[in-house]
Amino acid sequence: MHRRSNRQFNIQAMGSIQLCQTLRDRDVLSGTIITEIYNRALFLLQTEDTRYNRLQFDARGLATILYQFAKLNYVIGSEFIDAWTNKAINLMDEFNSQGLTNSLWALGRLEIHPQAEFIEAWIHHAIKTIDHFTTQDLSNALWALGRLEIHPQAKFIEAWIHHAIKTIDHFTTQGLANSLWALGRLEIHPQAKFIEAWIHHATKTIDHFTTQDLSNALWALGRLEIHPQAKFIEAWIHHAIKTIDHFTTQGLANSLWALGRLEIHPQAKFIEAWIHHAIKTIDHFTTQGLANSLWALGRLEIHPQAKFIEAWIHHATKTIDKFNSQELANSLWGLGRLEIHPQAKFIEAWIHHATKTIDKFNSQDLSNSLWALGRLEIHPQAKFIEAWIHHATKTIDKFNSQDLSNSLWALGRLEIHPQAKFIEAWIHHATKTIDKFNSQDLSNSLWALGRLEIHPQAKFIEAWIHHATKTIDHFTTQGLANSLWALGRLEIHPQAKFIEAWIHHATKTIDHFTTQDLSNSLWALGQLEIHPQAKFIEAWIHHATKTIDHFTTQGLANSIYGIFILNVLCDSKIKVPQQFISAVNKNIELFDENIEGISQILKAHYYFGKQGVGILTSQNRQFLEKKFKTKLTPCHTSNLQLNVLKVVKKVLAQHIVKSEHYIKQITSSVDIFIKDKNTVIQVDGPCHFDDNNAPNISTRLNTELLKSYGYIVYRIPYWVWNKLRTNTDKEKYICELICTDKSVSQSEMLEEIFYDAQEHIPEQSTSEILPHSESQISDDDVFYDAYEYISQDPLTHESSSHYDMQALGNIGSSDFETRSL
Repeated sequence: MHRRSNRQFNIQAMGSIQLCQTLRDRDVLSGTIITEIYNRALFLLQTEDTRYNRLQFDARGLATILYQFAKLNYVIGSEFIDAWTNKAINLMDEFNSQGLTNSLWALGRLEIHPQAEFIEAWIHHAIKTIDHFTTQDLSNALWALGRLEIHPQAKFIEAWIHHAIKTIDHFTTQGLANSLWALGRLEIHPQAKFIEAWIHHATKTIDHFTTQDLSNALWALGRLEIHPQAKFIEAWIHHAIKTIDHFTTQGLANSLWALGRLEIHPQAKFIEAWIHHAIKTIDHFTTQGLANSLWALGRLEIHPQAKFIEAWIHHATKTIDKFNSQELANSLWGLGRLEIHPQAKFIEAWIHHATKTIDKFNSQDLSNSLWALGRLEIHPQAKFIEAWIHHATKTIDKFNSQDLSNSLWALGRLEIHPQAKFIEAWIHHATKTIDKFNSQDLSNSLWALGRLEIHPQAKFIEAWIHHATKTIDHFTTQGLANSLWALGRLEIHPQAKFIEAWIHHATKTIDHFTTQDLSNSLWALGQLEIHPQAKFIEAWIHHATKTIDHFTTQGLANSIYGIFILNVLCDSKIKVPQQFISAVNKNIELFDENIEGISQILKAHYYFGKQGVGILTSQNRQFLEKKFKTKLTPCHTSNLQLNVLKVVKKVLAQHIVKSEHYIKQITSSVDIFIKDKNTVIQVDGPCHFDDNNAPNISTRLNTELLKSYGYIVYRIPYWVWNKLRTNTDKEKYICELICTDKSVSQSEMLEEIFYDAQEHIPEQSTSEILPHSESQISDDDVFYDAYEYISQDPLTHESSSHYDMQALGNIGSSDFETRSL
């Protein structure tokens, strides 16, 4: 068509019909002519001069002129829209179905939000005439409502759904996609009957879907959390693979997001094609596209090639300042879920931008971000943590149970001790909402409190125990182990009802316990001085000995130490199985760097050796004793201890009184030792007591262990000594405490026979560890071995308070749910 000269138009003389007819040739009109047409139309819409009545717009003209301008993407001013909507409201009953649809479509296309009065009139008339809507009218109208985010009355939606179901077979593929997209955009959940009809027709016509239709349709299903039949997904995946090169970056991101949202795992072929195309076009991804894609890969636990991650990190680092709070959180969550450790440059940029925008993070963004940092063991700068804690404390009431547990879990994982104000707010909100915690939330939260050694109020513990007892059957084995570990760590003694439930469920599921779960559980039972039923012990032994090859050296040490604790404190008579003895001696070199593990093994060896059978061969015992000696650090003597020592030396001037006297069998020093009386005085500061001023587990274990070796033990609590104001009072107290002569029987003295764990003949001990003063055990003590010939006696097993063994929360539970649009 040739371009007509502007001189052929007399725009100022035209009426509405001529204006609309002229605009039909919009593709060949100059900008000047279009502007003149716009101005003339605005004049006719605004004028009240009756001389122009015959030139005025009717309903059809109103729909046409707006539709034509929308096709041109012409920028329409508010004056025009106000005049147009006023006319349209007055003539609404004269609009036919196409006029209604075209008008709304045009407003949607131009993203113009009309007055509420116009929408009410439009909806009212559309409901009355819905049966005259064609399938294109139906899809275009709903698309426009979705585009403008206008939520129509339920009555309109019901009428729309009803008519759409009847005519679904006449919808084009674009109509199908746009309609579902709009329902998704407005979060309108249609009846199952409509979805069935939609899925049926879409599956048949899937080969005619454009790439935008494919992505929009799947995005809507994801948004509405509608899980289509496998047949549709197979058809969708098949067609998407063939056309993947035509997907826009938004189409790529939205499609993968929907698959992630619905937890649909596509074939490897699709993922390969998606990754390949995404790598090529990554520079065109928006920040939302980047975030949604990584979130979906994380959700589906799909590990992309390193090339994709490099490209993603590179582009994300460049555009990080454009990420909103949700995009920041979802991206980091995806990296955490896949355990992908990004370059330091990205983390620095992420932390910097997140710190600036932290006030825009919602509760889920806060928890997901911190969870990911914890998962990847990334320690952010103090400035970020301060900002996070500050904002989280203010918004704690909006945290759901998962947000609460994930956040605390991450703080525990990173060993970040938050301010008391945050903990108080967390405990308060968690106590109120404890019934909404699932089993993983319960175990993760308590684990974190244990890890950080935070002692919550009794009210929280009561609520936790009550809810955990009810839901114990839903705890995973890791949840069981971690929960009990935390109770042991905090020395919280739960009610018998909880312990019974725990033992019952643990016994049933013992075969699924990891070696870490096994050791942590038994350690906790020892810490809490709980002697479980024989049935549990038997099951524990059976599984532990089967999995002995999977125990770490720390696990071996913790397990043997657990048996030791239960014997000392609970008189359990449990013996160490041969498999553990063999494993320790076989792997003795691996204990080189772990002084806590060495101490545990030596203490257990001396204790069980005194009873006839030790843990270590003589060679290995000497090896560990030497290692332990080289790693010992000098003791710190408190002023309180020095004060007591001074008085004791004065009162017992005729006796040999030693300070910081090292006793080999307990692998530590005692505060004050009176040699010729075989007496130990321990001066106990605040760290030796629990919140109720009762001796804690370490103090009780120390006392019982010393007594088992024949020592007379006195303990002086700090508050008792502090009440003694004068030296006379102090001397009288010491005299009354220890001056009464106590005879020590021969059996209580230390000339006992100890046994190592290999040779069958006595061997003289040559090892002495005297970092501070001489050991009480003499050089002629005899040690014997107990290697292959030990019978397989029932044992328990545990884990020391080494919390570096703690594993991550279970992946794949609802802990990792995030949002994305």
